Amino acid sequence: MQFDIQRRSYAMQYPESKHLLIYVEQLPVGRLLLDESSNEEKAIQLIDVSLLPEFRNQGVGTRLLQHLQRLASETLRGIRLSVLQSNPAIRLYERQGFMVTGESVPYLRMHWHPAEGAATQEGDCR
Repeated sequence: MQFDIQRRSYAMQYPESKHLLIYVEQLPVGRLLLDESSNEEKAIQLIDVSLLPEFRNQGVGTRLLQHLQRLASETLRGIRLSVLQSNPAIRLYERQGFMVTGESVPYLRMHWHPAEGAATQEGDCR
């Protein structure tokens, strides 16, 4: 029921979002929701990323973010996201060069821009 409510909310807020599956060695290990339709800030909106528990803390999220950063850089865009203030993924985002740009309790708004985070773009997402 909670998943359905979240899905409907995302569909209303981001009607042009892309729903993608994340694979590791041909195994589905998570999902990714992106919205690339916003031209206001020339940024990709990272709506949601979820990994199965057994694939967390193994570098999958890092490689995924690096891949998104390369794609954003190629089109001169940044990446925006909102994350719960209690979410341990904040450390991952900060390591990848994301900066806190605002707060709307219980969320933090974060942004990455190619010029600010270019040094984080190593590795490959496969």
